[in-house]
Amino acid sequence: MQVTIAPQATIAGGFRELDENRSGFAEHFAKIMGSDPRLKGRVLDVGCGKNGPDLPSKTGEMVFFPVIKQAKQLDGLDPFPEVVQNPHLTEKWVGTFEQCPVPEGAYDALLSFFVFEHVGDTQGFLKAAYRALKPGGVFYALTPSATHPFAWAVKVIETFNVKRQVERISNEGKVNRIPTYYRLNSPPTVAKAGAGVGFTALEVFYYPAINWETYFPRPLRFLPRMYDRVIGTRYRGASQQILFKLEKPK
Repeated sequence: MQVTIAPQATIAGGFRELDENRSGFAEHFAKIMGSDPRLKGRVLDVGCGKNGPDLPSKTGEMVFFPVIKQAKQLDGLDPFPEVVQNPHLTEKWVGTFEQCPVPEGAYDALLSFFVFEHVGDTQGFLKAAYRALKPGGVFYALTPSATHPFAWAVKVIETFNVKRQVERISNEGKVNRIPTYYRLNSPPTVAKAGAGVGFTALEVFYYPAINWETYFPRPLRFLPRMYDRVIGTRYRGASQQILFKLEKPK
């Protein structure tokens, strides 16, 4: 497996710029994915939900919609039945990637937005991805980095089964109820699992984000902000968000 780590993204305004534009990481990754001509072919959105990737920019526009709308055909799957309401999809499946009858060798590209952290069966998931791609196809996966404190905080919340309590004290109502494992959220784990099913190249892109403070009660939100100011916005490996680009050989 050939592994490439992309250069650190340049953020002229540092922490202040990130604080003013909380969707900056998404805009950065959308440009990377959107420039890939394979996204104009047949694309599968893995874990798309009923609306697709609905992260808004600071102007209110959906950041990833230009990426998915350029597809000649966009299909999707999700474990929840609401996926059948998704207006952007041609083919729709309800279930996990491993379970769905996705056609073999049909897709130029796969996309997943904040799905990797929820994958329990890493080999089964990536086998399904490899099988669905055409030769020379690509899989883009956006997810939080396993080395960021956000991932550690989520693991603690999962271990002690206190999601409801965290949701209540955060006053945000945004705690994800889906089980979270963080088994595919670092370059070594993705490279090892990807090579095991046949992928031959991995490119990794980091970008800092400061969107995790809502997991903390308000009196303690200075802690993640302090981390972001001192470490998270300055060092590539300390960035919160990570984009994996897996390549299937031609």
